[in-house]
Amino acid sequence: LRFHVYAPQVSYVDAMEWRVFASDSEKATAFREGAADVAGCRDRREADELGGIAGTVIVEEPSLSWTSIGLRVDKPPFDDPRVRRAIDIALDRNAMIAIAAEGGGEVAGPVNPHLGGGFWSLPAEEILAAQGGDSLDERRTEARSLLDAAGAASATIKLQVAEVPELLDLMGIVREQLGAAGLTVDIEPLPLIEWFYNYRSGTFDATLISHPPYESPDSSLRLYHSAGGDGTGNQFGFKDLAIDALIERSWGETDRTARQDAVLRAQRQMIEARPLVHLFTGTAYTAARSYVHESGLELPGSLSRYHYTQWLDLPVEGRLD
Repeated sequence: LRFHVYAPQVSYVDAMEWRVFASDSEKATAFREGAADVAGCRDRREADELGGIAGTVIVEEPSLSWTSIGLRVDKPPFDDPRVRRAIDIALDRNAMIAIAAEGGGEVAGPVNPHLGGGFWSLPAEEILAAQGGDSLDERRTEARSLLDAAGAASATIKLQVAEVPELLDLMGIVREQLGAAGLTVDIEPLPLIEWFYNYRSGTFDATLISHPPYESPDSSLRLYHSAGGDGTGNQFGFKDLAIDALIERSWGETDRTARQDAVLRAQRQMIEARPLVHLFTGTAYTAARSYVHESGLELPGSLSRYHYTQWLDLPVEGRLD
C-alpha cells in the first residue's frame, strides 16, 4: 500500500497472507471479488478465464513442479525391474501433455528440465530414449512382453493419488494407458494430508506424485538416496550404493561443472533403476491484479512468491477484504 507519509517513496507490503481454497471455483470467486490480489491458476484454461477480468495480468513461466509415479521397489510386482520398465515405456507422455497440460509441457527426468535453464537435467533425447523411443506401438508390445516374462501380464496395481482435481484427471489418463499394456490400475483417492503422510512414510505400493517446485537439484536427487529425502530412509524402498556415491559426490563439489557431471551421471543410473517413473513438467500460470507492482512473478520458484519489493497501488479504503 502506498501511504502519503512514504511519498515519494514506495512502501513495500508488510505481510503476505496465503489462503488455501477447497475448490477452483472458490479461488476464482475470491480473486474476482477482490478478496485475493494474486492467484495461482490450475491450467491455461483457468488463466484465460481469470485473465478476462478487467485489471488482471497473467504471468506465464516454466513450472519447477513435475509429476511422477513412485513405486515401492521392495514390494511385488515392482521389485522386478522388468515391471518397472514396462510401466515406464507403456506411458504416452505426449498424450498426457496434450490433455492434462494442454500442450504446455515437456517430458521430465529425475531433475526438472526447467531448473537452472536445463543445466542440471538430462537432455530430452536421453530421457526419451530411456522411456523406450518414439514408437508407442512398439513400446507397448515390449511392455506386454516384459510383464508376461515377469509373471505380471494381468496384474492389478494399487495407485494412490491425492484428491486434487488435476491429479485425479491425470490419474485417469495413466490408468487408461497402463490398461493398454495389460495392467489393471486400482485407484485409491485420498485426502491430501493422508496422501502426503503415506507418501512420506512409504505407506503405498504405488503413488502419483506432484513434486513441489524444488530450486536445487539436490532435493530431487535425495529421493533416490538410500537415506531418503529427510535422512530417515528411502520411502520407495530403494537402495543403490553407486547412486548414493554420486549423490554424495555432488554435495562436496565446489566446482559447478564438476557438480553438474556428478548430477548427470547419477540421473543416468536413476532413469534405468526406476523407483520413480517420471511423467512431465508443465507451465505455471499466475493471475495478478494490475495494482500489484513489481510482483516478481516472472522469477523462478519461491523468489516469485516472497518478492519483498512488491507493493500495492491501492488505498486502504479500497480493499475489498
